[in-house]
Amino acid sequence: MAKNRDLDSEAPVPPPPLSRTPNPGQRNPLVLAAETSIRDAVQEMRAHGVDVVLACQGNRQEILTSTDLRDALAIDQRPVDTPIAELISWTLATATPETLLDRAVRLHQSRSLAELAEEARAQVSWVHALVAKGMKVHYLGRLSRELDRQLLQKVASLLAAPEFLAHVCILVMGSEGRGEQIIRTDQDNALLADAHCSDQEIHCFRHAFTSALLQLGYPVCPGDVMMSNPRWGSRLADFKDRMRTWMENPTPDNLMQLAICYDARAVVGNVGLFLEARDFFMAHLPNDQAFYAHFAMPVLAFKTPLGLFKRFIVEKGDKQGQIDLKKSGIFPIVHGVRSLALEQRLLDPNTVRRIRGLVRCGVLERAFGMDLIEAFDFVSGLRIKVRLDYLVHSKPATDFLLLNTLGRLDRENLRDCFVLVDRFKQLVSYHFRLQSLQ
Repeated sequence: MAKNRDLDSEAPVPPPPLSRTPNPGQRNPLVLAAETSIRDAVQEMRAHGVDVVLACQGNRQEILTSTDLRDALAIDQRPVDTPIAELISWTLATATPETLLDRAVRLHQSRSLAELAEEARAQVSWVHALVAKGMKVHYLGRLSRELDRQLLQKVASLLAAPEFLAHVCILVMGSEGRGEQIIRTDQDNALLADAHCSDQEIHCFRHAFTSALLQLGYPVCPGDVMMSNPRWGSRLADFKDRMRTWMENPTPDNLMQLAICYDARAVVGNVGLFLEARDFFMAHLPNDQAFYAHFAMPVLAFKTPLGLFKRFIVEKGDKQGQIDLKKSGIFPIVHGVRSLALEQRLLDPNTVRRIRGLVRCGVLERAFGMDLIEAFDFVSGLRIKVRLDYLVHSKPATDFLLLNTLGRLDRENLRDCFVLVDRFKQLVSYHFRLQSLQ
């Protein structure tokens, strides 16, 4: 069995203290004057080994990425001596550490589910403001992940005594487990309990927790992946038995359950239960290449919406002119990366960090991996904006983008993303020999 490479269990941690101390792991940003040329900016970024800089002009600041510079040179045909000020819209929204601290403290001080519900609703407006101002998806994802974790910790503390929580572990799954659920979709969670908990205690908490999240605006999971389902709420020993059964009988449904397990992250309670379940999962993965091929097969489930001469292929009927961003762009990246990462026994559930892990392993070339991260961020950002727009207008959120609402540059960026997604699907197909399964 391959050695575990990425040791990031993201164990639950206490709420942040009221007084802050500098983080020795933090790194000051590379700051460039607005009159710096594109050529000099690229040289400075290469010399410092960074992909993003902070451009400054007077009191104004803006984030500039390597992708911005690449697009300026390759798409807009800008000369290399162009000042970076000409590439900037100066619309950066800033969030101080106190912003996150204030929201965390308010969550921590909430005394009832009603007060938590108010904070959960306010978080949607907070996310909308930051997205509108251009905050990068993966940065926003990190903030949302931390606030969601603290919200779930508070829910658990309102429902059960510390003595009970010391013998259970609450997991989040799916996009929330990967730290990619910026806009709340549905519940994806599980409960592991040790032998000290009675059947009645486990049963009562499972259903109380699901009910509490409903009150906070978390809809029921269509696939029933939540702890009220006995499959996802049980003692650790029973859960191990289920995982072993899924691995020994790799049907499409069982492989889907394993994919859900692989994206799990501990957020509340005794993290040792999660680590034991994860170690069991990794130790019992088959060494059969066919297993990973069947696991990866869904990456080819949806066609890339590009036709002849890379023209967009849009939906017909009641979805006239629309593209499903999740099926077309996000899912192929998420599941393709997940499949490659599982084969390598990578432990981090986050898609971007899995890509970086695959680059370190030599599975993906660095340039391709960085492009894949940029594509994932761009399509995810479009999806968030689409879902927020529907929520603002009190409509059910959707993953369908009306193509003619995009400007020229965004359309070209989306086209480039789909070209890259198609290349990635071909890479995954070749790697796992998926043609032999079709």
